[in-house]
Amino acid sequence: MKVELNKSDYNKLQAKLTKLKAIDRTLLSTEIGRGALNIARDMKRNAPVDNGDLKKLIKSVVNNKQAEIRSDADYSAYVEFGGGTPRKTGEIPFFYPAINRGMPKMIASINNTIKKLLK
Repeated sequence: MKVELNKSDYNKLQAKLTKLKAIDRTLLSTEIGRGALNIARDMKRNAPVDNGDLKKLIKSVVNNKQAEIRSDADYSAYVEFGGGTPRKTGEIPFFYPAINRGMPKMIASINNTIKKLLK
C-alpha cells in the first residue's frame, strides 16, 4: 500500500503537530492546575466543619504538569472513612467524591483544549 501526501496536507499536518507540542508545554499544565484547584474547592465546600481546620488544611499543589491534592489534617482519614477515636460519628466522605467528580471534568477540559487547537 502506498500513501502519498501533497505539500499542502503535509504542511497542515506539521502545523497541527507544532500545536500539540505547545499543548505539552503550557496548556496542559494550565488545565491540570485549574482542574486541581477546582477539585480542592469542591473538597472544601463539602468538608464537614467542626472548628474549620479540615477545610484550611486541604491544599492543591501544582508543579509543571503534575498536581497534588491533599488534606494535611491528621484526622482526615477518620472523617473520610469513619471509625477510630477522633470521630465516632461515622464516615463523612469529602475527599474521594470530589476527586471522582473533578477528574472527568478535568479530562474533558483537556480534551476540549486539544480539539480547539487542532481545528
